Order: sequence, then structure tokens, then C-alpha cells
Amino acid sequence: FNTSTSAPVNAFFDRGYFDVHAELSYWQRETRSPGLVIDLIFADGEYFSNPGVCGGSLCYDVSDHNAVWATISLL
Repeated sequence: FNTSTSAPVNAFFDRGYFDVHAELSYWQRETRSPGLVIDLIFADGEYFSNPGVCGGSLCYDVSDHNAVWATISLL
């Protein structure tokens, strides 16, 4: 996923936010076929872990794209 060409995404990075799903490969991040990443979670601290994207037939009937998530630590 190349975020360097996206002005809206770079606006978050410029303000100190990071991409919670950055550790996932491009294909693990796909939220809409064919190969699109249209859902992002940004954070301003190290309080997020276990990022994921719902894939497979489980998610196909729920929305027009796959859900994304991450675990948030409040402590």
C-alpha cells in the first residue's frame, strides 16, 4: 500500500499519526477487490495492536468492502 501519493493520508502522517495496519502486507490490507485499500485507521500513540481485515466469504455479504479493526489499549 503506497501512502506516499495520497495527500489526505499524508495529512495524517504530517500531524504525527501513524497507520495502525502498517505491519500488514499489501494483500492482507485489501478491503475491496481488486486490490484496493479504502479503509484506514490512524492513531497518535502506541496503544493499538492486532490489526486485521475481515476476509473471505464471512464478510462478503456484510458490506461492499471488508471491515478493518485493531485492539485498543486504554491503559
